[in-house]
Amino acid sequence: MIFNSPLEQFDILILYPLTIKGIDFSITQTTIFLWIALFHFFFFFFFGLFQAHLIPLPLQTLCEQSYLFITSMVKQQVGAIGLRYFPLLFVIFFLILFSNLIGLIPFAFTPTSHIALTFSVALSCISRSLLLGLKKTV
Repeated sequence: MIFNSPLEQFDILILYPLTIKGIDFSITQTTIFLWIALFHFFFFFFFGLFQAHLIPLPLQTLCEQSYLFITSMVKQQVGAIGLRYFPLLFVIFFLILFSNLIGLIPFAFTPTSHIALTFSVALSCISRSLLLGLKKTV
């Protein structure tokens, strides 16, 4: 693959065009790399916690410490009541983490470099928190 411009790496390439009832569900390199990041997330936690030991192995220790890190961060920022949103924040954190780690590989694509992905994640989180705030005050 030859690049003529440094900005060509941000072009969205349609790998498999797919349209269902007029809605575009095409598979692009963004969806492929998001699937790869999601696969690494499940792979990391499945093999890290598959056979949990009383004396943890290094991968199990890394999984448990990451869980405790996100839990403590949610408790500090939102409080104990915010722990019901912990699974959502946990998945978003690791999706962004693994997407950015995959982007460190030369000639790989970073899905979080597109404003559409970051905007959609941010908009869904902020709209949910605004609705919860309005519901709680009214």
